[in-house]
Amino acid sequence: FKNFLFKNGLLINKYSSSKIDFIIAEVCKNLYFPKSSVSVFIYSSSDIQGLCYPISKNECIIQLSSGLVNLMNEKELAFVIGHELGHFILDHGVYDEGYSTTEKFIKMRAQEISVDRFGLLACRNLDSAMSAMIKTLCGLDEKYIDLDVANFINQARLVEKEVHDQSYLESHPSIVLRCRALLL
Repeated sequence: FKNFLFKNGLLINKYSSSKIDFIIAEVCKNLYFPKSSVSVFIYSSSDIQGLCYPISKNECIIQLSSGLVNLMNEKELAFVIGHELGHFILDHGVYDEGYSTTEKFIKMRAQEISVDRFGLLACRNLDSAMSAMIKTLCGLDEKYIDLDVANFINQARLVEKEVHDQSYLESHPSIVLRCRALLL
């Protein structure tokens, strides 16, 4: 897997991107996590995506799309990296085998709420954490949106109860719910 990433992505270090390498170092410092245990790769994609892969008990790889990196400022990127690193720290990389159950999806949604808190600890700025999540949702930066968190969270009041609501089968809670949970 690492060979695939070396051939198809950019390994972040002080030579390839000193700015992102510094952000990774700050995130690791804020989470009391050894920087030597995480490798970060950027791949070309307009998708807004971050992923974490456990390599061993002591090593993980974080993969970030260029679309995500280009959308975020430094603090927001720290939130995303901290969120992904939180998956590794809390051992979320090991998923239950077998069929998808309601309980499994509940657990996965709870895990997302938990690692958002790691993201907040990593960036140490609530506004940046919120704006990172809102930007992830819509894919827009400050050029087109006003990052009014209260207005965004109030959007949840407009959701009508669906007769055949399938949200219990989703692996991630809505961003609106995640922002509200992080505020609380």
